[in-house]
Amino acid sequence: MCMVRSVLVIVLALGGPPLWAQTKPKPGPAEPQLQTQKPVAPPVQTQQLPAQQSPTQTQRPAAASQAAPAQPAELFLMPMPKGWKQVSADEQYNIRTIQYVPEGQSLEKGDEMLRSMVFSFVRDAPLETFLALASRMPKDECQEVMTTPAAKGLINGYESVFATRFCTKNRKSGLGEITMFKVIQGKTALYIGERTWRIKPFDKDKPPVPIATYDQWTGYMRAVLVCESGSAMRPCPKPDGK
Repeated sequence: MCMVRSVLVIVLALGGPPLWAQTKPKPGPAEPQLQTQKPVAPPVQTQQLPAQQSPTQTQRPAAASQAAPAQPAELFLMPMPKGWKQVSADEQYNIRTIQYVPEGQSLEKGDEMLRSMVFSFVRDAPLETFLALASRMPKDECQEVMTTPAAKGLINGYESVFATRFCTKNRKSGLGEITMFKVIQGKTALYIGERTWRIKPFDKDKPPVPIATYDQWTGYMRAVLVCESGSAMRPCPKPDGK
């Protein structure tokens, strides 16, 4: 039974563009197993994204010290709209979940919501199965639910699947909901990014939002990705957004 490593949550101000909510899982053991008991979750930490660390010097007998290269850190990035806040952070077994809403709103009554999930030590996972589980909605919670077919692809060198769920009317809130899901398989963990928009109830046969608005939403989800700091193969966005 292996112990779950803590997950460091980082928020980076990008000088004008939106913030980036970032999650970095720490390396697991050589032969990882899913944790079977709940760990004691450390407090959430907020700090600037660390730059590639300077090489450390190791002294060898009868030889000059040599620099050890820094290991790339795998990060999960979700663009953070201006004026949003974190409202929850939870760690259950090997799963870390963080949720955000705009200032002045709540998860229950807000117009929008972001959620990131990190499944530590999960490798070579069936992405479409995880997508189906993430997008599943109880029948009694929504009047009618429709989910688009999974779209597969490579995002920054990582396998990914994407889908959109439409709820014509949530029975609790009385509003329609559109939620977009992206599942990405990293080298050390599996990542899920979600963004939900709440709108007026709609009929399943009519477009709930203008095409231009829907394109903006899908554009946001394209920016959800996994990267490795200091890596040329899977680079992270630079502070200027490039």
